[in-house]
Amino acid sequence: MSLSGLCGDRDVFTPIIPAEAGHIPRNFQLPGSRIYFNHMTAAQIVDLLGKKIFDSYLKFCIERDPVEKCISFYAMLRNSPYHYDMFVREHGLSRRRREEFSWEEYLAVGTFPVDHAQYSSGPKLLVDQILRYESLEDELTDLFRDLGVPWKGMTSKAKSGFRTESIITATMVTDRQRLQIMRAFAASNLITGYG
Repeated sequence: MSLSGLCGDRDVFTPIIPAEAGHIPRNFQLPGSRIYFNHMTAAQIVDLLGKKIFDSYLKFCIERDPVEKCISFYAMLRNSPYHYDMFVREHGLSRRRREEFSWEEYLAVGTFPVDHAQYSSGPKLLVDQILRYESLEDELTDLFRDLGVPWKGMTSKAKSGFRTESIITATMVTDRQRLQIMRAFAASNLITGYG
């Protein structure tokens, strides 16, 4: 959403589910029921866009410290009925109130938001840069300055409202839990440098 002011009418903006106020999806539907969608893999984008055009673009993605990423994902499950219902269905969990779903239960399911397959193929990176969430404002400012793109900073915090309560913080994560998360992200950490 923060990049939308830099983009033209022909640029692609995929729908966000649940919808975010101010976000206007456009140009995501192609002929023949092909669509661009939120969180596509780079390989899927190559298939739709074509390798020649894909290779000609500067491509970047954003990654986050694995423990913080898991805490954020867990908070989303706890605070978003849409995401919680989908998670419960996907994992065959017993249905109960979201507020009763504990951090320990989330860790026991063992499905973490490991995303390196989104932007790599094995050890080969399919994007040009990985920006760190923890320093995103500064890294985007540097990137756009180097590109000569007028950038006035982040204007949106879409989906940031899920982590409003301090159910779990990084300081509350035990060494055993941290090790479990870092093991799950081992392949990702080789690419991102976290760990």
